[in-house]
Order: sequence, then structure tokens, then C-alpha cells
Amino acid sequence: MSGGIIEMSWVVFLGGSESHRPFVEAARQQYRIVMFDVDAAAPCRELADEFQAVSCHDYWEMSSHCEMLDGIAGVMSHCSAVQAIKARAELAEDFGLPCYSPLVAKVVYNKAKWKAKLSKEVDELGIGWMATPEFCKLDGNDLGYSWHGQSLMKPIHGFGGDGVVPGFFACNWEYPGWMLESFVDGAEYSINGYRRGGDIGLLAILRKFSFREYLSVAWEERFQRVAQRVLYWLGINHSFFAVDVIDDGEKLWVIDVGLLLDSGVDVLLTRYGRAPYELAVQLATGAELQPWGTLEAGCS
Repeated sequence: MSGGIIEMSWVVFLGGSESHRPFVEAARQQYRIVMFDVDAAAPCRELADEFQAVSCHDYWEMSSHCEMLDGIAGVMSHCSAVQAIKARAELAEDFGLPCYSPLVAKVVYNKAKWKAKLSKEVDELGIGWMATPEFCKLDGNDLGYSWHGQSLMKPIHGFGGDGVVPGFFACNWEYPGWMLESFVDGAEYSINGYRRGGDIGLLAILRKFSFREYLSVAWEERFQRVAQRVLYWLGINHSFFAVDVIDDGEKLWVIDVGLLLDSGVDVLLTRYGRAPYELAVQLATGAELQPWGTLEAGCS
């Protein structure tokens, strides 16, 4: 290893799974890599300048080790586990690095909290929220609510569709950690992009479960306005994002919000010749952002 590389700052990676590989490869072009993964045989271990067999959920252990390193330039992760999402925010805050805040991480991964927050906002863009404010206020401990009509029961802290249970007619649920949403029929889209301060970029607008569909300029602008409003209301910043919506022909119903690109979107962008990995490094380190356009495609 050359002397020039030794003098480089560090980028901290939470996780060393195979899905992290292109992100690590992009970061190590300019930075040294310290990687945390509980799996001592993590696939990306060989890419790290320093590897610690520590869970990327263990904020305290990672923080203690990072304090001994000189020049932390950024904290990155491609892990969707809630604990890793929160730990990344806390580490970045400790070192004064760009990232979504710990509070944002806490709110976004509690569907009841962010849907209650958004439900209170004035509807100016034809946005719908499937969970009622009254229902969201019941934060899982004393849940009991009658809903007349077709509905879905979801875990408050779930993501990726985990634990979704259909409910029909006059449902009365009393179960901790769950919320009830009305069922909306329509095409589902995933709006993927990034935000840094006032700079919001759309990377891909995808119709889910469809081989390919191209959107008109008017549709792209509509999606962009919805994404912007959600980002500002929830305070998401210095981060990728994915906002999932259902279009029922009249409104765009926001059904999920995430702090990473939607699953597989980085691979899809790469196939279109627009790999987002250097952009991820720029977001995490505060480096100058490259200009991006919007990819419109279907997602099979």
C-alpha cells in the first residue's frame, strides 16, 4: 500500500455483505475503509483496510473504535435493517458528517409516526394517506379500532412488506405493534432519488411489477412534487430515498418511505449505465455532487 493511500481519510462501512461491494469499491478509490460486520467471513472483508467482527447494529462498539481513527470522512451502509439505519445516523452525528438525523431514522421506520405526521399536513397535491390520524395515534400498545371496509393490517416497524395481513370488513384488532390501513387499488410506483439541502435529484421512477413503462413529463413532475413534499415534511436530508406510492387515478397514496434506494434499483441504474455508487460516496462525505437526470423504466 502506497504512502499516499495511507494518508487518506477513512470511510466507515456498516456491513460487508455482497450487496455492499460496488459501494465499497467506489469509496476505496479515494478513502481507506474500516468495515464492521459480525460475520468474520463477510464477502467484502478483503476490500477493507481494517475489518472489525462487530455487528453493524452495535453503535457503542463501533463508535468506540472509530474514535481511535484519524480523519473519518463518511459513514456508509447498504443494510436495510432498522438497527443499522439508526446506527449510521448516530455515528455520522458523532463525527459531524452528512447523513439523515437519528430522529429522522426513528420516525421513518415507525410507520405510525410518519403517517400520523403527514396526515396532519394540508393536502395540496392530491396526496392520500391510507392510515387515519386517529388510528396512528395508537402507537401499538393499546391498539383497538373498528374499520368498516377492505383493509390491510401492517406491523408499525415493518418494512419490505414484512408481516402484511389482509383484513376484510368490520375488522377489530387488538394487537401490539400493528396498524390498519385502508386498501387502495391502483398502479404502484417507486420514486427513487437523493436530497442534499435544497438539491433534490430523482434517479429513477419505477412502476413496480411491470416490465416497462415510460412516464410523460407531466407525470414525472407530479411524482417529483410528491417526493419533495414528503422529504421536507419528514426532514430527510443528506441521503438517498425511496417513496412508494399507489396511483388510484385521482390521488397518489404514499404507502412507504425509506432512507435507501429501493431494492435492486442500484443494479438497474448500473445496467442503464448510470451506476449510483460514486454518488453514494459523495452524499456520505459531503463531496461535490455529479449532475444526474431521471431514469424512467419498469421493474419486473
